[in-house]
Amino acid sequence: MAEELRRETLRLLLNQSEEWDVSSLATELVARESDIQPSDVGEEHQKRVVVALLHRDLPKLADADVVEFDFENERVTTGDHIDDLDPLL
Repeated sequence: MAEELRRETLRLLLNQSEEWDVSSLATELVARESDIQPSDVGEEHQKRVVVALLHRDLPKLADADVVEFDFENERVTTGDHIDDLDPLL
């Protein structure tokens, strides 16, 4: 599950290379996973994904330089090496 969340995060960032706040990123990821509109995402599910992103997935991706992660402001964008992963996703 964690690996798939990281893969989906990377796919989203590759396809929409903009800065995301972690809450919006989590909402979009849950919506895609559940095949629903972002406005239909339940708060509890969204919060679980936010916690996973903040404390597990985004720090790992930042350590690999594939995302830029600002923990204090809860913002994420693509990193220097994200394009290296495109063929693997």
